[in-house]
Amino acid sequence: MFANFKKAFKKDESDTKIPKAILDAMSDSLPSGLKYTQMDKGYCAIIPEKGELKFKFENLKIKIPKNIKLTTAEELTEFLYRTQQVVETETDVVTINDHKIKLSDFVKHPFKEKTFEKGSKFSIQPESFGEPFPLKVEHENGQIAKEFLIERKPLADMHKSLFKSINEDVLEITYTLDEQHHNLKFNVNVDLQKAKTVLEIIEAFNIYIAFIEGKIKIEGLLLNPVPIEKERVAAGAALDYWQTVQAVAEKLDVQFKPDEGEGAVNAEWIAKLYRSFVEKKAYKQRSGTASFITGSKGDWDEKKLLEKDAMALQYTLNEGIKVYGVDIPLYSAVALLNCKVESVIPVEGLDRKYEFKVIPADEKGIYQAARHFSTKEAFDEVFKNMGEVLEELSKAEEI
Repeated sequence: MFANFKKAFKKDESDTKIPKAILDAMSDSLPSGLKYTQMDKGYCAIIPEKGELKFKFENLKIKIPKNIKLTTAEELTEFLYRTQQVVETETDVVTINDHKIKLSDFVKHPFKEKTFEKGSKFSIQPESFGEPFPLKVEHENGQIAKEFLIERKPLADMHKSLFKSINEDVLEITYTLDEQHHNLKFNVNVDLQKAKTVLEIIEAFNIYIAFIEGKIKIEGLLLNPVPIEKERVAAGAALDYWQTVQAVAEKLDVQFKPDEGEGAVNAEWIAKLYRSFVEKKAYKQRSGTASFITGSKGDWDEKKLLEKDAMALQYTLNEGIKVYGVDIPLYSAVALLNCKVESVIPVEGLDRKYEFKVIPADEKGIYQAARHFSTKEAFDEVFKNMGEVLEELSKAEEI
């Protein structure tokens, strides 16, 4: 800890040595046991003639928790260092070795009329914690090795020190050093908002799970496991999801942006795209009443169509979707299963185009089955005719 005089001194280029006679004359005005001594470049300050210099300030504002009791100046100094608190006086008087002295008298320049400017304050400022330092974190299998920049943080505790990573990274590491019991307590957090790529998230969850399972080395030292099954399961589920997202990205040759789009919409499309492009199968999901517009390739009897019970209606369409900030064009084969036609209405201005409105055929409801492709050409490579399409869509499993 050191003293800092804010706004106190005017610039002085002089290296003049103050004569002892002047210092003695100035000291004559001080209480017994105190004297002036030269400090630096013509400035002098009060010190005791014998023994240690002891300061005492009144009305200091220091934030001290109720559970911490400070009984000595050394403990106060230590506490201010640990909490990095800067303390300022609210008075122009300081007590030095039991003598009250004005701040304007504490430090003087004998060759200038005024040393302290109006509004000067005396502050106690602790030494800083120093520069951040690197911390190497690696998986025991050697497949993941990452370096974090660690900075000590203020902590109102006389026996513990707090450290936190300051990288702009998805994974945040915080640890507390217990100086009494000689142990470390780690806390790891995944902040998805900092992720720029899906691979960053996958790496973060792999490290997170390794912390839980006790498979992480810090500077070569293997940490103990943290058997929190609920956290491990949740992190495992998150890892599985983002690995699924990455699998879709690689199949479509795109780079997803994790911080873009609505979460639920993104997740639903990822499930559909994974089934279509990675598993190469159709999917189905429940649907309420539905309507779609399609063209007629031949003659058909509207009355008979409306009288039919449960049926499957299939069609193809070009569509565009947006997933995690990426525009994706699709050519989709779709079937509405267990439905019946409620109405067929010609679309005004479109030749041989009709709007079909369908409703559930029974209490089981309508299922919409689909399989997506990047292009019609990709679709044609898989299916020879629409009969094959309907056969696959009819066997689709629900997502």
